[in-house]
Amino acid sequence: MLDAGGARYTHLVTHTDHPLGKHWCFLLALVRCLLLPRAAYHLAHIHFAVRGSLYRKYFLTRVLRWKAIPYVLHSHAPVSVLEGVSPAWRARALCMLHGARGLIALSKAWQQFYAGLTHGRLTIWTLPNPVRLPPPPDRQAPDGAVRLLFLGRIGERKGAFRLLAAMARLQAIAPGRAHLTIAGDGEVAAARAYCERAGLADCVKIREWATEEEKCALLARSEVFVLPSLAEGQPMALVEAMAFELAVITCPVGGIPDLVTDGENGLLVPAGDDRALLDALLRLVRDPDLRRRLAANARAGMAGLSLPRYADSLATIYGQALSTQALKLTSASLASF
Repeated sequence: MLDAGGARYTHLVTHTDHPLGKHWCFLLALVRCLLLPRAAYHLAHIHFAVRGSLYRKYFLTRVLRWKAIPYVLHSHAPVSVLEGVSPAWRARALCMLHGARGLIALSKAWQQFYAGLTHGRLTIWTLPNPVRLPPPPDRQAPDGAVRLLFLGRIGERKGAFRLLAAMARLQAIAPGRAHLTIAGDGEVAAARAYCERAGLADCVKIREWATEEEKCALLARSEVFVLPSLAEGQPMALVEAMAFELAVITCPVGGIPDLVTDGENGLLVPAGDDRALLDALLRLVRDPDLRRRLAANARAGMAGLSLPRYADSLATIYGQALSTQALKLTSASLASF
């Protein structure tokens, strides 16, 4: 239980990455909801994504409605929330959406998606993910190789293998000019095998998921962040890379166009366009002035996503969601799932 500005907050975890604990984690949260008195909270804030996350949160919203606890939804889905679901689960997802006081979307594109899905009957707020601005990194001049970085799940959706293929071509055109570090979960072994086959051992390092301290160290000593995704919500890794003053190469999918303007604070390449990805890499490897300009603009643009501003925006949203109950936020009790 947390207290902030007179409002009481309770955070209930519904998922863990530990394979032995993820089901028990959700069941414990569900039982805690079942044991709540009616109207125990003025408002619940529910984060959800796709598939398993959607299924878990649907059951929680059923319990909350039974307990007369209104809720707002917060979508982090990188693709359509209805992608790959059965007709029965489509109906349940729509029931969950229509029962909410409103929904928080990460970008204008996702706001439009949910507005169309609910036929304009749901209040939808656009609220990008926040970021903690670190001190400006004191980077040393590159020792001949521009340091590239990829953070995230290694697989098809985030474009990790397209990036490796681009690195192989980059080495053939400009040998020794770039070094790539990939850190994440997913298809780690497959990525390492690809590097072995492609002869990339000298210019690519594949490592598993980094701790918070390791991630910050990687961001601080890299110069270019590359995320050639096919689909996204609003990737935190990209937001953090821009806050750490890296030049970025990414694709105009999901909420990314709200953050990155091509040629101003990053380079946008069409999703799945391997030639465009290689061209963007070559531009930044060969042009240090462009790298520095894009990086400086990227960091400057992150000031609007600071944590204090995010907290103010969230408080406004809560106030609007509570307005039909004639309650002030400072006297409200809130639950986050």
